[in-house]
Amino acid sequence: IKLNGEDLLIMKESDVMGVIEQAATLKKAA
Repeated sequence: IKLNGEDLLIMKESDVMGVIEQAATLKKAA
């Protein structure tokens, strides 16, 4: 954690990756 801005970006990236993984899982299930 360096700056609040960078920390927020990292959290957003992890959230986006999580959403992408969930979407990929749903697509595979479908």
